Amino acid sequence: MNPERPDEGPSHDTDFAALWSSDGVTWGRGQAVVVQPTQGSWAKDVRTPLGLVDEGEGKYTVFYTGFEQPPDWTRLLAGKGGETCAIGFAELKAE
Repeated sequence: MNPERPDEGPSHDTDFAALWSSDGVTWGRGQAVVVQPTQGSWAKDVRTPLGLVDEGEGKYTVFYTGFEQPPDWTRLLAGKGGETCAIGFAELKAE
């Protein structure tokens, strides 16, 4: 992910970025992980992945937070936001 080109990153309303390292030092390029295939299903803005559970046989469950209303970042960063977040989950399969 290039922080100077956020347009190359995840869309935030359907996915988040994930990175992998086999040694904890060398990291690959971030890839979008789609957790909400239908835009705006319940989360108007997918936020933070909370945990990844290995369910076996290449299947995983990821828990994440998402805004239930479209976030107004100007108000949120000023400490005046009224948007609420909830926790969702998605089932993923390794490719």
